[in-house]
Amino acid sequence: GHTVDGAALGTPAYMSPEQAWGNLEAIDEQSDIWSLGAVLHEILTGEPPFTGGNAWEVVRRVRQEAVRPVRSHDPAIPPELASVCDKALQRSREARYRSATDLAAEIQAYLSGERVSAYEYSSWELLRRFVARNRALTAAGAALLVVLVAGTVLVYRAYRGAEAARQGEAAERRHTEGARRREAVARV
Repeated sequence: GHTVDGAALGTPAYMSPEQAWGNLEAIDEQSDIWSLGAVLHEILTGEPPFTGGNAWEVVRRVRQEAVRPVRSHDPAIPPELASVCDKALQRSREARYRSATDLAAEIQAYLSGERVSAYEYSSWELLRRFVARNRALTAAGAALLVVLVAGTVLVYRAYRGAEAARQGEAAERRHTEGARRREAVARV
C-alpha cells in the first residue's frame, strides 16, 4: 500500500507521463494539469487520450506515444477548446499550463467568448470576434464609413463640376478675348 519510486501511480488513462514512469520527484501540479487535460479530452472526444486492452497497455502508451491532437478525432470540436486541451496534454511539463487556475481561466475565457491564449487566431477570426462582441460599435462604425465615403464622392463630384465650370469660363473668356482682338484688328 505504499508509494514506491519507479512504480506507476494513478488511473492509467488519466496519468501523466511522469506518473506512468513512476518519477515521484516530477509529480506535482503539472501532473494534475495533464490529468485535467485528459478529462477534457474525454469530454471533447468521448475517450481518454490513451486506451488499450489492459492497464499495462495504457501505461505503455502514456510513456511512449504522443497524444493525437484533439481535432484529429473530430474537426467540429471548437479550435480554441481543442488548443486548451492540447496544451494541457503536452509531454513536456514546462509546455503545459502553470496551474489549474490558468487552465480554468482559459476555459472560462472560451466560455465567455474572450481570447484563449493557447489558440493562434487569424486576423479574420479576430475581426469576426470583435464584430460579434461589439455589434453596436461596429454598426456605428459602418454607418460612419458609409457617410464618409458618400461625402467624399459628393465633394469629389462637386469639385470636378466646379473645375469643369472654371475651365468652361476660362475657355469662354479666351474665346471672347479672341473675338475682341479680331474685331479690333478688323477695325484697324
